[in-house]
Amino acid sequence: MTELTEQMRAVMQPTHEMVGNISSRLAALELKVVSMDAELKKQVSEVQLALKGVATSAELVALTERVVLLEEHMRDVRVLHLADD
Repeated sequence: MTELTEQMRAVMQPTHEMVGNISSRLAALELKVVSMDAELKKQVSEVQLALKGVATSAELVALTERVVLLEEHMRDVRVLHLADD
């Protein structure tokens, strides 16, 4: 019986070692994936902030154009008002 147990251990030992190695590699891979995920989330946040800045700049350009148009309109109204006097 002891011989059979020793033979079974001899057969199972390589498999046990292989499973242990795979388990260690999977744990390391999981840590790497978590780290990469955190880095990608950080980069996505940075891009989102940059896009908000671009949208804000675009809004500022549109508002500036609108102010210019309003100023031109006010000049025209003043000119018309002065012409009526």
